[in-house]
Amino acid sequence: TKFHTITQTFNGYELDFSSSTKDDFHFICHLIHPENVISIIVSDRETIPGQIKLFFSLFQIQQFTRLRSLTLDNIDCKDLNEILHNILHCSLMFLSCHTRGKRNKLTLGLLSMFTTESSLRQQSSIISVRK
Repeated sequence: TKFHTITQTFNGYELDFSSSTKDDFHFICHLIHPENVISIIVSDRETIPGQIKLFFSLFQIQQFTRLRSLTLDNIDCKDLNEILHNILHCSLMFLSCHTRGKRNKLTLGLLSMFTTESSLRQQSSIISVRK
């Protein structure tokens, strides 16, 4: 189809799943080519619970070779820790993590390591904790 052809040739996707329906989320995830994605926003809000885990079960972060911006909204600290381990060597320019629950030393340590060892250039909202 024409839509499928467009998804194969366009190379600058900015994906914002923060208000997507579950059906739209699955549809887009099956069409995109990770190497063409430059920005991702995923969320675990009440309206779309489990979206972050689902997204990272469908894709490995290393597949997103052009990814420059990653936003993880309402993420559990345990899930954040797993993701931070995997994105240390990505070429992100922006990382935004809004966590729920208590901060722990591992999360803070991983964020510290990420900011010193990664190519992160813009640190405007690395972590904010919602209670």
